[in-house]
Amino acid sequence: MKKFLLGLASVGVLLIAAIYGVLSEFPAVRLKAAAVGRYLYQNPVIIGALVGGVIAVTVAAMTLFGVWLTLRAAEARMKVELGHSAGQGSRERDHRATQAHIDRQHAADEAQRERLAAIRREVYVKAIAELVGVQLFIGSLPKQDIQTLDTSKALGDMATAVSRVAVVGETGTALIAREIGAFYNALILRHLPRLMELSALRAAAKEANESFAKARADIASLSETAPADRSPQQRAQLSEAHSAAVEHSTKAAAIMKSVAFAELHFAEAHRAETRPAIDRLDDLAIAVRAELGLPSDVESLRAQTDEIQRRLSLLFDDLRAQLVEMLGAEE
Repeated sequence: MKKFLLGLASVGVLLIAAIYGVLSEFPAVRLKAAAVGRYLYQNPVIIGALVGGVIAVTVAAMTLFGVWLTLRAAEARMKVELGHSAGQGSRERDHRATQAHIDRQHAADEAQRERLAAIRREVYVKAIAELVGVQLFIGSLPKQDIQTLDTSKALGDMATAVSRVAVVGETGTALIAREIGAFYNALILRHLPRLMELSALRAAAKEANESFAKARADIASLSETAPADRSPQQRAQLSEAHSAAVEHSTKAAAIMKSVAFAELHFAEAHRAETRPAIDRLDDLAIAVRAELGLPSDVESLRAQTDEIQRRLSLLFDDLRAQLVEMLGAEE
């Protein structure tokens, strides 16, 4: 600080000397300057006052310059801060706009997922019901007349339901549904020989029963005549009617026994051949539950299916034993 003040004093002295040198160049001024110089020499306090004044002016000028520099730096800093604040505000606005767009898109996606889930629930429930219905329909075929059998409605409804699954479902779910539908169509074709055999047996049984009924009618008609009044021809006809009734009754009973065992064979074959479809129905149920966001205990589901099939196998064994006990061994 001392060095700085001494430097300012030196500058003031030099400034006074310079002014004095300039004024000494003029004669009139030179005389007055000489007088002033002597006066100042004789009064050094004035010189000190002048030097102090110069220092004060210099300090004031430097202070003013410092204030200007400070204001300039503050202005620059303020511009930077304002620019940063404006940039931050712009980024925040952009962020809010982006977040609002993301939120709107998320809400739209969520609404779309809910609509799709609702559509899928309706389609899947209908499709599974149709597939199970076709399986039951195929199982009831032995009781139907193959000559008048119409599979178009059952298979048509199933095909429609499977097609809807293919439209709204995931690819894996659609593939399983289509596979099950194709399997049931093929299963009906594989059952046709068994159904034709059953149809032929029922036709033969119907013919035997009709012949038995005719023989009984003949017996009843011939029996209206008293035994003592019957002619030899009538007695022969009555004997033939009794023989025909026994023959047709025995034949009808044998055919119905064959029908019963044929139906049992059909049921056993149907149960064995539909096992792959039952497993795929489990797969379809698991896939549907996954799409609907429902958890599935796959191991428990498959274990239950195995247990159901085991019990059905035991039931078929009991049914066969009961048929053998009632009708005798299968021929």
